[in-house]
Amino acid sequence: MKAYIYLFPLFLFTACNSSQKPADEEPTPATEVSLTTIQTGSIGQTVTVQAQTDYLHQVTLTAPVTGYIRTLTVRPDDPVSRGKLIFTMVSAEQQALGMTATPLSVHSSCSGIVSSVVPQNGSFVTEGSPVCIITDLSSLVFKVKVPSEYSRQIHTGSHGMLLLPDGRHIAITLARPLMEMNTDDQTVEYVAHARVGYLPAGLTAQAVFAVGSGSTTHQILPKTAVQSDANLSAYWVMVAENDSTARRVPVTVGNQNSTEIEILSPRFNSSDRIISEGGYGLGNYSVPL
Repeated sequence: MKAYIYLFPLFLFTACNSSQKPADEEPTPATEVSLTTIQTGSIGQTVTVQAQTDYLHQVTLTAPVTGYIRTLTVRPDDPVSRGKLIFTMVSAEQQALGMTATPLSVHSSCSGIVSSVVPQNGSFVTEGSPVCIITDLSSLVFKVKVPSEYSRQIHTGSHGMLLLPDGRHIAITLARPLMEMNTDDQTVEYVAHARVGYLPAGLTAQAVFAVGSGSTTHQILPKTAVQSDANLSAYWVMVAENDSTARRVPVTVGNQNSTEIEILSPRFNSSDRIISEGGYGLGNYSVPL
């Protein structure tokens, strides 16, 4: 049942001389409001999650024998190509006997960036110990952290947009998920490939995914027309009944963006006049429009 409360001006009269003029009437203050009507359309909802760069393939070049490093041709952060000479060495026996022998040569098996170099020229190394680590640039991936509550909307095959710190926007598709869930923030990491050139490992970016259908048509209002309680558990709009009365109508909301919001229920008529601005704090009472 619709309840209305009307406010009527109250005038005071004196019973004195009939020739005395009544006091000046006080004007009834008006509430300045703006009105809108219901529109139809759809709003796609998006979720922004964190992504971080990582390299899945690193090549560790080790000493083929126990001996001494003769030449070391690279330093950390040097780019290398497949087949490049990385270091040479001689065995401990050759070094001890002073034998003249051709040093053993070790070449890079992939193109990439030198991540670290352990020994220096002349260093003694044992067989199998690491000498140089090369990061394969083609193995760059983004590990996208998907909150568990979005596992039905964001999964293997989902398309998203990667927002890099330098302003670049790159389309990505989620590949396989990693086997373990991050128990600290309840997220599942998915691998996503992107051709972005060289980026350092551990770089943080943002990934944006659409969740919820943006194809279903709903009623739409400006966000300024929808009010809510402090806990965002109840929503309502103010509908102008006539030039002096507004009615509070509870609503159920759907997706929203920065300016608009979907109204799932109730159904409004296209002729309904809804207060878009100035309705904050108004209840079921007279609103001079």
